[in-house]
Amino acid sequence: MRVSVKRVLNDLKLLQKRAVYDKGFKALMDLAPEVDGVTLYENVAYLPDGNQWHCLDVHVPQEGTGPFPCIIYLHGGGWSNVDKSVFHHYCSTVAGQGFVVFNADYRLAPDYRFPAQIEDAAQALSWVRENAPLYQGNPDQIFLVGDSAGAHLSALLACACADPAFAGRIGLDQTVRGIPVSGTGLLCGAFDLSSAAQVRSPNISGYLLGLFGVGELSEITAEQWDLISPARHITPGFPPSFLTHARADGLFPQSVALAGELERNRVRHTCLFLDERDNAYFHDYQMVYFFPVYKKSIRAMTDFFHGCLDADSSALSDSDAERKALE
Repeated sequence: MRVSVKRVLNDLKLLQKRAVYDKGFKALMDLAPEVDGVTLYENVAYLPDGNQWHCLDVHVPQEGTGPFPCIIYLHGGGWSNVDKSVFHHYCSTVAGQGFVVFNADYRLAPDYRFPAQIEDAAQALSWVRENAPLYQGNPDQIFLVGDSAGAHLSALLACACADPAFAGRIGLDQTVRGIPVSGTGLLCGAFDLSSAAQVRSPNISGYLLGLFGVGELSEITAEQWDLISPARHITPGFPPSFLTHARADGLFPQSVALAGELERNRVRHTCLFLDERDNAYFHDYQMVYFFPVYKKSIRAMTDFFHGCLDADSSALSDSDAERKALE
């Protein structure tokens, strides 16, 4: 296979960015205070193959009695930057709202091309389904949450769980079959990648080149654009969803369009769209732990999740009452 010079140069840029971002973001997050009331289990393998990217951290609330609902967190970074450690404070803060949070790594581009990232996300989901009770988690209550590229992966994985035909197309049918997803938290994501690639800020075109291993966007086929774009695969079975975005973010229209697809398919959802009054004027605004909007967005998302669980519980109670009346 011939490798173009443009592809090699783009891959080198991505690796250079990773080195810079790893150093910068980890230095920032090292300043974040520890979150009280949460027990942490680090570097638990969700695939026993020795690959460093096939590990997750588990954040378990110390208050309350389980089983707790579960969240699988998939981090952002253009599918090619940083790792789960950068999101330690965020995941612990979410866990403090009454969730067991599984903060998962996945293989990064350009070292690994798509679909490695979504395959790993699916494997993490399968592992949590089997092992959640070991950490006081409820395997029947799993939410998929992610920021930026992680929001994209969470939405794509939810599509596969909701639609067996799509799961087969993307090669996840054996991994996710029969696994229920209670909801998604989609934070500042991109959901139709062909249109997102045209956005100047944040510019994700280089990340997409690395994800697919090509030198030009024109080399990405229509089939590939379709397969990687969750907005094109929303069905009425898609789980309830929380969407948030800063209006000033160039990718903001991606969340607006996805909300429209959810509305057309009558999928329960809520949107937290913010502006500069909340210090939400950049991509991934919700990751700055010293801004008040940090906890505001977490609380809005977890309140929505708890509401989904309450609605499910009420529906089950109604079903039980109907069954008993028939008896």
